[in-house]
Amino acid sequence: MPTPVGEMSDGQFMGIIFIDHLVHSWDLAKATGQSARLDPELAEICYEMCDPSIIEMGHEPGAF
Repeated sequence: MPTPVGEMSDGQFMGIIFIDHLVHSWDLAKATGQSARLDPELAEICYEMCDPSIIEMGHEPGAF
C-alpha cells in the first residue's frame, strides 16, 4: 500500500492508525478535562506495537 511515508503492508498501516487513534484519544481527553484512562489491554498492545527507536525518538527535544 502506498503511503506518504512509503510502501507498507495493510497490517502495518492499520497498526499505525490504531496507535494514532489510541494516543490521540488520550491527548484529547486530557486537554478537555475528561477521563484520560485508557483500557490497559489496548495500551499494552499499543506499546508492544511501537518500535523502541520511535519511543526513544519521542524523548528528544523538538521531536514533536
